[in-house]
Amino acid sequence: MLTWRLFVFLVSLLPNLLLTGCMGGSVAQQIARSFATQGADQATAYVVDAQLQKELGQNDMLADTPPNPYRVAFMNAQFVTLPPEPEPEPTPDPVASATPIISRLATVEVWGIVIGEEKRIALERIQQQSWGISSKLDKRQSWQLAEGCIQGKKGNTLLFLVPPDVGKLNSGDLAIVEMAAAGELNVARQRIE
Repeated sequence: MLTWRLFVFLVSLLPNLLLTGCMGGSVAQQIARSFATQGADQATAYVVDAQLQKELGQNDMLADTPPNPYRVAFMNAQFVTLPPEPEPEPTPDPVASATPIISRLATVEVWGIVIGEEKRIALERIQQQSWGISSKLDKRQSWQLAEGCIQGKKGNTLLFLVPPDVGKLNSGDLAIVEMAAAGELNVARQRIE
């Protein structure tokens, strides 16, 4: 049977085998380390607490020192409110504010051709608005007056003159129109086939 020596040997061998890797040694090592770490933490906390208690017992009274004037000034500092400074308004640059005359081309879809009495009324209305083209319109009686809109922008109706060299335009045709500056009339420059 088991002798006392064999029992002591097995009891001392079992922790060694558990800690060396046999029979789940890594788990046993982690458990042993956590017990050792907890014990060391508690001992350190006890020593630190004892040291703090000792220091608090010695420093019951603080030394009576005069206040630091810089610290007092910092603690009593306030924000100073500054009055607003008026800035002069910028003067507009006459060169920058002048509107340049820009001539641009746009693709226009023809909705219809204005003819007869409507054409005469539209041309008279253009002359009454004094766009500075009354003498030019007398020469352009043979030109067509078309109505349409810029392709993709269905909201704005656009009147433009169609010179004879562009040809006859019909409803649904596309034309390249020179978009004139204010006070001038738009003129078709080319028919898109």
